[in-house]
Amino acid sequence: MRRMKRVVRTLGMGILLVLAIAGCSKFKGDKKSPPEDGKGQVPNVEAVPGKEAAEKVEEVSLNPDSTVLSVGSQTVPFCEVMAYMYFLKSRYQTEFGDGIWSYEVQGQTFGRKSLEEVLHMVTEMKVIRKEAEASGLQLTVSELDEVGVRAENYLAAIPPEDAEQYGLNVEVLTTVFGDNEIAGKMFDVCMNEVNTQITDEEARQMVVQYLLVMTNGTNKNGVTVQMDEAGRADARNRAMELAKDAKKADSFFAFAEANTDLGHVEQTVGRSSMSEAFIQAAWGLPEGQVSDVVETPEGYYVIHSVEDFDEKATKQEKERIILEEQTRVFEQKYAAWADKYQVRISDLLWDVGEGTPPSAAPAPSTGVE
Repeated sequence: MRRMKRVVRTLGMGILLVLAIAGCSKFKGDKKSPPEDGKGQVPNVEAVPGKEAAEKVEEVSLNPDSTVLSVGSQTVPFCEVMAYMYFLKSRYQTEFGDGIWSYEVQGQTFGRKSLEEVLHMVTEMKVIRKEAEASGLQLTVSELDEVGVRAENYLAAIPPEDAEQYGLNVEVLTTVFGDNEIAGKMFDVCMNEVNTQITDEEARQMVVQYLLVMTNGTNKNGVTVQMDEAGRADARNRAMELAKDAKKADSFFAFAEANTDLGHVEQTVGRSSMSEAFIQAAWGLPEGQVSDVVETPEGYYVIHSVEDFDEKATKQEKERIILEEQTRVFEQKYAAWADKYQVRISDLLWDVGEGTPPSAAPAPSTGVE
């Protein structure tokens, strides 16, 4: 998922929905596991009842205009897939060198894995575009103009030989950028139903310092601790003595560092970041105060409230909660949309991404002698 996030940023789109689903969601449609030879991902199969039938894809030879992917009645030419591969090339080959494409990733070459992620992304863009069209959502004249300018600027900035090899032109780039733009608008429409009114209390973050007398877990020295009942009783007694001393210490931080079984003593915490017993004790602790012993599954804590409301961290947590809910809602909607369409992919594509950098893949013919 993170790799595709960076690819989308390369396009200059910055669209949340693409970031949320690219590389994480699965193909919706007729997908078979790739065979050992790395080919034959999705054959031309019969139409599936209840789905919009996918158009046929090229299975003989490729040129820039060959249909290599179809999502229902919407077709994708080879040059459009190669545009996405070029974005990947620009991002990764420049940074890591040609060798990145033959590097093994989960039993596949990075080149093959990259092609799969590109196909995921293109499929998702086409599904979203079809749903946008069905709902009457379109780009405005000014948005279309902006997309066109973006395409022209991108093409002007890349080497002409790259544009020729990858079949890149203003029309192809306008389609790619336009798909991303319309996807962003669809995301915004879907997010109208998401609750963005998160209270301070829901997102509250506080800064605490603490020490732990561990009874179950791995301590700061890497030693596994698993105490029996007698051991836990001794640990509790020790924690109670430490709590008394901690309340009198000039520096709780220094005292905790000297006596904790953990490798750290300070943390910003929220409702879901620690055990329920820990959070309940911390939430009721006035700023500057030290708690009594708090029993948790991992042992006995003594907690010091440093800042009972971290405004910056709370704001960030609100944003995280909202984004999480937006992602959940959109993924749910996308799953329903994708289920409407049959997907087909040309077997010929797998030669493009098999163990070679995209720039070394067979160059699409430009049709010019």
